[in-house]
Amino acid sequence: MEMPAYHLPSFTNVFRRVVERTWMFLKKVLTIIIFVMIVLYFLLNFPGLGKAKLEANNQRAETIVSAFIGEIEANHPYALSLNTPEKIADYFGYDNAFSASKRGISDERKMWTINREFLMKDPEFFKIASKGSFTLNPEWIEGIQEYQQDYKKAFEAFWSYATNLSQTELIHAANQFYSRWEKANPLFFNIVRTGDISINGNKIMDTDAAFVSKTIRQIERESKALRKNVNEEILQTSFLGAFGKWIEPLTKYVGFNWKVNVGLIGALAAKENTVATLGSIYQTEDDKDSQKLGEKIAAQEKDMTPLHAAAMIIFMALYPPCLAALITISAEAGFKWMLFAFAYPTLLGFFFAFLLFTGGGLLGLSGMQAMLTLYLFLFVAMIGVGFVKPKQKKV
Repeated sequence: MEMPAYHLPSFTNVFRRVVERTWMFLKKVLTIIIFVMIVLYFLLNFPGLGKAKLEANNQRAETIVSAFIGEIEANHPYALSLNTPEKIADYFGYDNAFSASKRGISDERKMWTINREFLMKDPEFFKIASKGSFTLNPEWIEGIQEYQQDYKKAFEAFWSYATNLSQTELIHAANQFYSRWEKANPLFFNIVRTGDISINGNKIMDTDAAFVSKTIRQIERESKALRKNVNEEILQTSFLGAFGKWIEPLTKYVGFNWKVNVGLIGALAAKENTVATLGSIYQTEDDKDSQKLGEKIAAQEKDMTPLHAAAMIIFMALYPPCLAALITISAEAGFKWMLFAFAYPTLLGFFFAFLLFTGGGLLGLSGMQAMLTLYLFLFVAMIGVGFVKPKQKKV
């Protein structure tokens, strides 16, 4: 047979071919994934809570905020900074941005720069977010102390002078007073203008801000707990949550509760989606981005052991391919093969997860011991099958 002539491929042809195939992949797969994610979102959030429950939760949220505002007396230095729900919401946004900017920072100079940046954005919010205690460049401390002493004297003199002024004259004089001191040194003015400031070394402390910080963190915890309860109630009453509970009597034999069932169903979109789904399910009242999923589950599921994790690993290793792959199988080989590609690994994964979880539990094995025992059993079985001679067919 005559072989065709081989030529070195040109860059243009290779590039065009790569672009065409990549576009075909993106068009087929991404559209499927986006569609599946939309369906999953719908199944995880509908039918949702009733109108009465939503109104009750909104009322509870308003009560939490109103209780905080009531705790801050009208004459408190920070009363005007957090006297409305909108200002409190702005503070939480500011606090989240401040915490995110500090995460992972260990260098003192970088921390001083971050503190200065956020102090200039909103000094009241900054001092509350830093719990009334923060550090700045030691080179500035001496200047801050001198500025504070001068400012206190000028402030006392101003109010002695302002006692005989009318309200209009007082507002005008106060604006001029604060404006001059701010122009003299904006950084120092932002530090001393609100609260009771004291300096110890290169640390600046504000007892008024510390009090407000402690109080507002309590309503933050209560608000997060309320949101967590609402999200969990929505999830439990959703179509997917109801289905997860429906199959729980069966999946309990492999160590899966209804929450894990929901996460595994979400894995049909993509296996890595399991972590994101479980992360949203196992939220905590004081949820942090740095907190690992295992820590969240351990805190909320006291009965879960490493044996549960081992069973889930085995099941996920044998889990069916994602829906995009299943749809491709259906298009290329037919609907029956797609059903087989879904059912066979599901049943196989469930069988081995059952062996590991139930068998390991009966034998009193830990997760690692059960995993090693299963692998050893499969290895011995594989070797044993190799010695079995197939029957010879008679010709």
